[in-house]
Amino acid sequence: MRSIWKGTIAFGLVNIPVALHTATRDYSVNFKNLCPVHHVPLQYKKWCPEGKEEIDYKDIEKGYQVGKNYVVIGQKELDALKLESTHTIDIEKFVDSSEIPILAYDSFYFLSPDRGGEKAYALLHEVLTLTGKVGIGKVVLHSKEYLVGLKNYQRGIILITLRYSDEIVNIDEALPNTLPETSEKEVDLARTLITKMEGDLDFSEYRDRYREEVEELVQKKLKGEAIVAEKVTETEKTKDILAALEKSIEARY
Repeated sequence: MRSIWKGTIAFGLVNIPVALHTATRDYSVNFKNLCPVHHVPLQYKKWCPEGKEEIDYKDIEKGYQVGKNYVVIGQKELDALKLESTHTIDIEKFVDSSEIPILAYDSFYFLSPDRGGEKAYALLHEVLTLTGKVGIGKVVLHSKEYLVGLKNYQRGIILITLRYSDEIVNIDEALPNTLPETSEKEVDLARTLITKMEGDLDFSEYRDRYREEVEELVQKKLKGEAIVAEKVTETEKTKDILAALEKSIEARY
């Protein structure tokens, strides 16, 4: 697998040469915006509304918004911002994984040992596995300094980019001020239903049905078959929670 970055893990006086690899793939359905007449992808121009003209890509400047104005910053000025963690993953501390909020997890990458780092890599992997700790540090990727976590994963180590605290929204912003109280019977029935629905998680059992439907639709259109749109039935709201729980439990017997 081709690496997307190479550098060094540094903790204490131990330096481990490593390579970074993409750990996940996105197979989401993507559509192109087409011209309704010629059916070719549309092009998007960099248009200046003030001068009413198209701006060439090489002439575009970067601006940081301050109020209603913009401060223009050149690429050389950005390059002058030296960050020590450009080629090094500096581990600052080791923490329990339970200390990391689930919303802090962002992207996942595989770390593999680079030439000469196999022994130290194996040692770090074993220690992370035995202790259950996550190494917290920083590294620069794609011109941004990321807070990262290093964690054991199967036979290797994964790097997880973490969101900074000000990037995580407080859940209270999404919830009402108060939530309705639940009865003891409702809780007992809900617990019973959950027990009946327990099982082992096997990701291979799940698939992207929407993507499959789109691919099937494309094949039908290529064959010239007629497409009939079916009416989507809306899900009704649960009016009687107790009755719904009891029926759900009965259906599990």
